[in-house]
Amino acid sequence: MIFKTSPIFYPLAILFIFLASCRDLVTSNFPDFEPVPVVHCILVEGDPLELRLSWAAALDTTRLKFIENAQIRLLVNGEYVETLAHLQKGWYVSSHTVVSSVRYQCEIVIPGCGTIIASDSLPAVIVPEHVQYIPVAGRDEEGLPYPALRFTFANNPNERRYYEAVIWEIHQEFDSNWTDNSPQVPYYIDPETNEMIDLFTGEVLGIYTPPTFLDVRYSIQYGPVTDPVLQGEGLPIHVFSNELIQGNEYTITLNFTNGSFSSSGGGEWIASSYPTLLELRSVSYDYYRYAKQKYLYEINFEPEFGRSNPAFSLYSNIDKGYGIFAGYSAILSDTLNQK
Repeated sequence: MIFKTSPIFYPLAILFIFLASCRDLVTSNFPDFEPVPVVHCILVEGDPLELRLSWAAALDTTRLKFIENAQIRLLVNGEYVETLAHLQKGWYVSSHTVVSSVRYQCEIVIPGCGTIIASDSLPAVIVPEHVQYIPVAGRDEEGLPYPALRFTFANNPNERRYYEAVIWEIHQEFDSNWTDNSPQVPYYIDPETNEMIDLFTGEVLGIYTPPTFLDVRYSIQYGPVTDPVLQGEGLPIHVFSNELIQGNEYTITLNFTNGSFSSSGGGEWIASSYPTLLELRSVSYDYYRYAKQKYLYEINFEPEFGRSNPAFSLYSNIDKGYGIFAGYSAILSDTLNQK
């Protein structure tokens, strides 16, 4: 007798095998992972050089293991300057203040790992001009307005340059270190002397110390990308090069949002305004690559529902290790307020 197999038999059989194979608890036994040194150092002009060392580890590692026994020699333009001092938790610091237009190199010697080389140089700062706050630069898909900063900067088409623009808002926050010295009896405050005076006896109880507030800076979210140079970078962040800029200067528009809106007298909605600063960073090529890859790496951990994101590794410029040794020089604009 000859039996014929139905055309749907094989798909059903495969599905059955797949479902049966998923009945057991899946466990992950990661193989032994050979540790590799990881260097993290962001060079900032005007700050001391600080570097952190740790070991790269397997995916199931819950805590970083820091490297505490390294010897790190700092060279500036090829000349030895000093050996970095070790603090704790993998931190090594230099007494040297970072400047632009010189080349920094760290020779990192870790027992059993040989010598790791990390090097980079910072470009000179570019000063933004004609910085302008625009209360309503456009509207998003929900019709809500977003503001923007617009500024002009010099450009040399024959020199490749890289930038990161950071927009800061200044919020006044209560100083948690303020001590309330108010007495426990009814009193009033003399407006001329600031003395606290007992309401019934007239006795001076002390000098009133008013609460203090601190100016705290917060970087704010990117808005829709409408500037051609930013669009050419392919990412919704304010990290860009001058590759597409042809003239001797360029005026760029940076849209942003703080997620807060207000309306006056039933008028149109505008983004709530705080004192605002522009920080224009002139970054090295390695920092430029790292910042863009870091954005892709971070959004990979927040995939949209029902959609998986591709995996991205972090950019590294460390010889015989992982990590980043790069940085920037920067300048802050004057404080900008909504008018």
